[in-house]
Amino acid sequence: MKYLVTLLFISVFVTGCSKSNDSEQIIDEIEEVVVGETEEAEEATEEEAEEATEEEVEEEAEEETEEQVEEEIKPFSITSITQNIFFDGAKVQVSGSELDDAISVTLNNIPLDITSQNSHELYFTVPAMAAGDYELEFSHQQTNQLHTQTLEYANKQLVNSISVGQKHNCAIKSDKTVVCWGSNGNGELGNNNKRDGASAIPVSVVGLTEIMALGLGQDHSCALKGDGTVSCWGRNAFGMLGDNSTTERESPVTVSSLSTVIALTTGNHHNCALKTDRTVACWGRNYSGQLGDGTTVDALVPVVVQGLTNVSAISAGDNHTCALKDDNTMVCWGSNTYGQLGDGTTTDALAFVPSAVSSVKTIELGGDSSCIIKLDDTVDCWGDNSDGKLGNGSLDSSVTPVAVTNVTNTAALTNVATLSMRDNHSCATTYDGDGYCWGNNEDGQLGDDSELYMATPILVTQSADFNSIHVGSDHTCGLKEDNSIACWGDNGENQLGYNDTISYASSPVSIPSLVNITSYDLGDNHSCAIKDDDSVVCWGRNQYGQLGNGDTVNSTYEVKVVSGLDDVASLGLGASHSCALQNTGSVLCWGYNLYGQLGDSSENDSSTPVQVLNLNNPVSVEVGSNHNCALKDNGTVVCWGHNQYGQLGNGTEINSSTPVAVSNLTDAVDIKLGDEHSCAIKSDASVVCWGRNGNGALGTGDLSNYSVPVAVVGLTDVMAIDAGDLHSCAVKIDGSVQCWGYDYSGQLGDGINNTLSTTPVNVVNLSDAVEVSLGYRYSCALKADSTGQCWGENSNGQLGAGTLTDSLIPVDIKGLIDTKQISLGRQHICSLYEDGALACWGRSSVGRIPHHFSYPFVLERD
Repeated sequence: MKYLVTLLFISVFVTGCSKSNDSEQIIDEIEEVVVGETEEAEEATEEEAEEATEEEVEEEAEEETEEQVEEEIKPFSITSITQNIFFDGAKVQVSGSELDDAISVTLNNIPLDITSQNSHELYFTVPAMAAGDYELEFSHQQTNQLHTQTLEYANKQLVNSISVGQKHNCAIKSDKTVVCWGSNGNGELGNNNKRDGASAIPVSVVGLTEIMALGLGQDHSCALKGDGTVSCWGRNAFGMLGDNSTTERESPVTVSSLSTVIALTTGNHHNCALKTDRTVACWGRNYSGQLGDGTTVDALVPVVVQGLTNVSAISAGDNHTCALKDDNTMVCWGSNTYGQLGDGTTTDALAFVPSAVSSVKTIELGGDSSCIIKLDDTVDCWGDNSDGKLGNGSLDSSVTPVAVTNVTNTAALTNVATLSMRDNHSCATTYDGDGYCWGNNEDGQLGDDSELYMATPILVTQSADFNSIHVGSDHTCGLKEDNSIACWGDNGENQLGYNDTISYASSPVSIPSLVNITSYDLGDNHSCAIKDDDSVVCWGRNQYGQLGNGDTVNSTYEVKVVSGLDDVASLGLGASHSCALQNTGSVLCWGYNLYGQLGDSSENDSSTPVQVLNLNNPVSVEVGSNHNCALKDNGTVVCWGHNQYGQLGNGTEINSSTPVAVSNLTDAVDIKLGDEHSCAIKSDASVVCWGRNGNGALGTGDLSNYSVPVAVVGLTDVMAIDAGDLHSCAVKIDGSVQCWGYDYSGQLGDGINNTLSTTPVNVVNLSDAVEVSLGYRYSCALKADSTGQCWGENSNGQLGAGTLTDSLIPVDIKGLIDTKQISLGRQHICSLYEDGALACWGRSSVGRIPHHFSYPFVLERD
């Protein structure tokens, strides 16, 4: 505008002072200049405006980006570290949330190489270090969040040789002393400290030096000393310690009247020694003639095997004994129920009889079976074969030798260097260091990452560097080429030598094999989950077909797809059966059916889903231990299955294999089932229960069972419930929780260790619950902030707090965030993250947690 004003002023001035033509020319020139300046000014103004706008946009974008980054970067959390005792080469899984690429890990400020990571798992391998405590630090590269934890690094226990008993092990160290670990109920560890019980840490046997060989029985141990004498310790009920008594010993005692011994073998309750003159002496239990002295009288001191000479090796089974002679033949004596003596009969022998074998290189006995390694390095076995431990592809026992076959059952197993067998499984190593096992695998003792029984050898999935493998009752230990020891299988008595995360996980462990889960449920010893395609997978125990995949084989690490089941809306699991509600309204069940809980009008187990009969318009299905109930769209409830305590609610105590109506219940909005009782929320937010009430689980103020619904005393404003084995809990509209029933382990959460409560009591320090889930003597709540708390029994770490200590009040589940479902099994528990990933903890054995807790090394610890 100022340029136009100037133009007008100049124009008037020039017009008054000049001729018309000149003035017009001047004005034209001035206009050109002014207009040009105006256009330039306008362009500049526009550029300035554009630059200002661009700066504002950039500033706003930067602010939005900063806000977005701040919003998107969530704090990471760590729920568990497996293994949490480090050793050279340990494969470590870190579980939690937000563990993405921005997380780095150091050990005493030394960066660790992360092999893989995602939101819920992070993996690394521990390098070789000196024994001691180390600081493991996790840091977020953008937020600088830190998590530090002190962990122990231990050296592997290095030994020259090992021997394995039923549930304990002993090993000779390089200094010729002995360490033992595992069960110690009879003093079999020899550390003069039976009162401390089983030990996962190898303990020194008192006073033993210059040891040359070991022999371990069911619950006693013996050692051959360099001077040719033998010492034994542990149980002595049958005189197997050889000290002329039946007194149990917690430390070694010398076997009486025995010297010049060069080899030792131990059965369940007897021992034999090979002497320098190639004769054999035995002592201990003798009810089947396993001592070979012509009698069945137990011997408290060694007795000579009658007439036996020229012996080069000996071996003992449960109740029989065999000797290898110098001419590569074999003789045996004792129990012969399954033809284990190899003489073609099943008659016990009180004195040795020749076995029908030749070209024998090595002998090995276990349970009621016998095996040999032949001179051509193949293996023959005979005797009991009920678990397939003869390795010939069948389960038929044999009184004559049968060849152990290869993995494909097409030829003999060859190149065999060592052999070990016991009650129900066998193992061998080859000269190239491979390990093979066969037989019973209920506890994973075959080492193939499964629980499948194998009647032919299966390759042990450790690296191929075994010197020997040694078999216990339900566990196995291998001596590696570097003189370390790896053990696998049952760990009930700490016999694996390193009990971390083998029998239990005390805080959540992410399950990498289970993703895209929409819902799940847990039974006593099995679990199932719905995937995002509405199919169902299951894992765990399967003896009744409860996994639904068409067989009865347990599945520890591999999830099984339920046969022919799709379009599933919800799941419910009982003790040993499973049920699913489809989106079409159909209900199918599978597994155990003794009480008619499959609802198909039969009592026949089924390993595949069968349809529940006479059930229309269900909106939800809940499953108890051996009974089920369905909530219908009209607010009524029907139940079927076991009814010993009236848990079907129809006024009777008669089992039903098809649904029956619950009496006097027409306005239910939700139902939950315990082991042997049932509960429902009514439309007025009150609760009724029925069934077993011997511990007050119905909340009626008394201990009488009820076969029809009765009101829980004084309970109102309820929005969620659950029922456990013998207790029940409810979430109220204000987020508080009340529980009632059995309280032996503090599962009612009121901070008081009562025996029981027949009416609801308040769970302390819990005010923002949205759901509650109950298991066997413990309880958990999902909170409004997507975290969880648990209380009650914690013997298997099922509270998830990282300890094994029971709690009378709620404790936080370690590091658990962003969860949308928490469900409890009998002694294991899982949580579903909002992104469909699954984490589990508690008792991990028998496949309750579908995770491969790799068998550990025995560690040298203080």
